[in-house]
Parts: sequence; structure tokens; C-alpha cells
Amino acid sequence: MLKKILSGTLASILVIGLSGCAQSEIQVKSMSNISVPDKTKILKLNFPEVDPISGKKLTFDIDNYNYNLQNQIIKFSKYSKFHSIDIYNSKGLKVQKDSNKYIVDYSCGTYNRIWYLNSAKFTIYLKKLTKSEISLTLDKKYTYQPSADNFNVFSMGSLDSLENLEKDSKNILSKLSTLQITLNKRYFFTGDINSKYNADSIYANFKRLAGTYNWNSYYSHSNEMLTEVKKENTFNLKVNGVSIPLHVEVYPYRNGSKVKYKAYIPYTISSNGNVSLNSNDIEKLKIEITKIIND
Repeated sequence: MLKKILSGTLASILVIGLSGCAQSEIQVKSMSNISVPDKTKILKLNFPEVDPISGKKLTFDIDNYNYNLQNQIIKFSKYSKFHSIDIYNSKGLKVQKDSNKYIVDYSCGTYNRIWYLNSAKFTIYLKKLTKSEISLTLDKKYTYQPSADNFNVFSMGSLDSLENLEKDSKNILSKLSTLQITLNKRYFFTGDINSKYNADSIYANFKRLAGTYNWNSYYSHSNEMLTEVKKENTFNLKVNGVSIPLHVEVYPYRNGSKVKYKAYIPYTISSNGNVSLNSNDIEKLKIEITKIIND
């Protein structure tokens, strides 16, 4: 008899251990006071046809759109992204793209060799995704899967009441019509300037006025290179209040010097048509560099 009990217990442990996540049967529930057709949200996108900085035609990047949507869903929730609370416990919101839908998973649980999770999953369907429009709707049905830890040794309970999780999922959908899709771009900013001043003076001006760019906030680092024919380093270039690395080379040239510079300037293009960088900004940067050289 004892052998049978031990055998059965061992089999149960193996089943749970192989699953990797101890959960009980999924319960299908339905949200109240929601009409799916009336809850469809349409987001109009107003990207320019041509990148106003590079002059190149903008391409439709579906992966970028999906990445933006997943991040915005988490941003619009009152709950934070799924994260560790301590060495064993975690909680928060996870968003997974699956074909034409986003699974919004409110999870809370404990890890002890396997996960003991309480999970409520809602589905936002992607009805339409084009360069000019995104259409989304919230499924009325959702699933709730409590932890299989029947003895409550490891269970943390649910992230929140199902009523509050319902409210949050509806609120996410209502806010999605206001989201902005952003395209991350880089502009290659480069040029050269001749000056009547010697290379030592110009190089000293960059160190004094721009400051050496710190590649690592934990320790001082410089890629300074000084020879008889070239002085080279990376300095701070302020773009809209943010420092980016400006690589500078200074050479003796005729009776003065030649300065070569280059930088990759990040900018964004938003679905409302806004661009974080413009031609005037670039001209101001050129003027600023000239002022440093001739100070």
C-alpha cells in the first residue's frame, strides 16, 4: 500500500515538473457591459510619404508597428510590466503577439522550480493594419487560470480582482485610439571646415567648450588620439538637450587647420506627422561647430 502511495506521489511530481508551470483548468469568462462592435477602435496614421530629413521614401515596417502596439498596450495599463518582486515572486502585465491578435496577460505568481501562476488573459484583435490605419477590437470572452497550488504554499493570489482587470483591458482599448506609432531613424551628420587657427588651439576649444564624450557613465573613457599630423577625439554634441557623440579630427592644413566631424543623430517620425529633427536644427548644429572652431 505504501509503495502505491509513493508511486502515485512520484508520478504527480513528475507531471508537474515536466509541465514547467503549475496551473489548474482554464475558466472561460465573459465581460459584462461590453459590445464588441461598438468597442472597435480605429487609429488613423498620418506618416509623410517621404522622410523630410533623408529625403528617402518611407517604407511600411509591420514589425515596427507591432512592437509599438505591444509597448503602448503596457503603457496604457495601470499595471506595470511583468517583473520580479523578490527572488521568488513576480507579477504584472505581459503582452504577446499571436497572428492577428495581442494576448494581454495579467499574471501573478511564485517560482519554486516551476511557476505557480494566476493568469487572466484578454484578447485584442487586430482587424486591420496598413500604413495609414490600424483597427483594433476587444474580445468579450477572456480566460482565467488560477494556480494549481491547492495548498496555497506558493500562491500569491491574483494580480487584482477580475472586475478590475476587465476595467483595465477596456481602458487600454479606449486609449489605443490616441497612441502614436513612432519610427526610429538616424541622420548621418558630417562635414569639414577650414580654419585659419592652428590645430592645437581648435582641439583645445573642443575640449573646453564641448567636453569629451563619456561613453560609459561608470568610468571615464576617451578615444583620444594625438599625433603630429592629426588630433582625434569624440566630444559632446547637444541635440535637443541630449548629448550625442561627435567624432572630430583636426589636421594642419596650409597656414591653418582642417576640421572633419561626423555624428549619427537619432530622430523619430510619428504617425501624427511630427518629426523630432528638421533642417533648421541641422543648420544650427553646423553653426555651433563653427563657433567652437573659431572661438
